[in-house]
Formats: sequence, C-alpha cells, structure tokens
Amino acid sequence: METQQNQREKALEEARLRSKKMKKRILLTLGSLLAVLVILIVAVALLDGRGSDPQVPPQYSNEDFYPTYQGDILLYEDYLEMDRTVSYCSDPSGYGITSSISDDNRKDFNKQVLFLYDFIQILIAGDEDAYNACFNENYYKTNQRQAAFTPQMIYRTTITYLSESEDGRDKLYVYRLEYMIFENDGTYRRDIASDASRPQTITLRVTEDGRISIEKLVTLVINHSAS
Repeated sequence: METQQNQREKALEEARLRSKKMKKRILLTLGSLLAVLVILIVAVALLDGRGSDPQVPPQYSNEDFYPTYQGDILLYEDYLEMDRTVSYCSDPSGYGITSSISDDNRKDFNKQVLFLYDFIQILIAGDEDAYNACFNENYYKTNQRQAAFTPQMIYRTTITYLSESEDGRDKLYVYRLEYMIFENDGTYRRDIASDASRPQTITLRVTEDGRISIEKLVTLVINHSAS
C-alpha cells in the first residue's frame, strides 16, 4: 500500500507533467498567433505599397474630405468665387485655343461637346438618375450604376477633344475631361482630394440616329515620380 509520502510525490509528478503539457500548448498557440500576425503585417505593407504604385489610384478616406455642404451650392459664396467656367479645346495636345461654353453660346459647339457640358451640370446638380441615364448598356456590362451623391462644387472644367473613329454605323468620340471639386465630400469621387484634379477620358458612342451615350469613363493615372 502506497504511503502518503509516495502519494504526494506521485501527485506532484503528475502536476509537473500537466504543467509541462500546458506550457507546450501555450507556446504552440503563441507561435501560431505570431505567424498569423507576421502574415497580416506583410499583407498590410503590400497594400500600403500599392498607394505609391502609379497604376493604382489612391482611395481617400472620409477624413480627407469636407463635410457635405447642407445648403444650395449655387448660393454658397465661397463656391461662387471659384472659376466655374467650362472650357472646350479642340486641339488633342491641349495647348490650342479654348472657348468658354455657356447657355448663351451653345449653338457654337457640336452635340458631343454639349452632351459633356450637360454632364457636368448633372454632377453639379447631384442628380444620380440623370447621371446613370448618360451611360449605355455596354458601359454597364463592367460597371455599376452610380449611387446617390450630393451636388458637386465643380470648377476649372476643361473638355478636350482627343480622337474619333467608326464602329460599324456608329461613331466613337474620345474626350479628355478635367475639373476640380471644391470642398469635395467624397460622395461622387473618392480618388481625388478637395481642390485636386485627376483627368478622365470619356468615350461617347453616337448612333446613326444621333443618340449619344457614354461608352467608357476611364480615370487617367499620372506618374508624379516621372516629373
């Protein structure tokens, strides 16, 4: 029959073994957590590195934008002081003579340019239904419809003719569109901060019966490191 001393020693030995196994499990768990943490750190570092890649436009967070302006932007004096002219340049180089477009001289411009002028007015009005109606079904094969956005305080707008071609009986016109957004709240464009510019190319499809729609809208990537 085991003595009390032997029983105590046996119990202590079993306790030591349990403690050893527990420590081993803890070390294995900590090792696994450390490995996961290293993987997450590397993944975050890679994603941060994409921000400097000229092929990946940065996406700004809400902190980079102003709060949504609650009043009528066309009565907002700070915005009214900006250069809200919409200019057109027919020279693809962008260095030709530019002409200002207004409701008073619409007859001086072709229907494609007027379509883009009206497109800008739609952005200023914050009309997502009219905006979505500007695009054709080819565009929506690879793009989603625009969600609701606030009136955009757009200024310094330039429309530049780039090229044209034929697609069957339809014609395709490519233009460069560039503008800034005063106090950008990010509800429409999250790829530019306030008072910054990132040009876009817009391809218009004009059908044989004269209907115009946007086929492509591509944001241009500017490699600032090249300058």
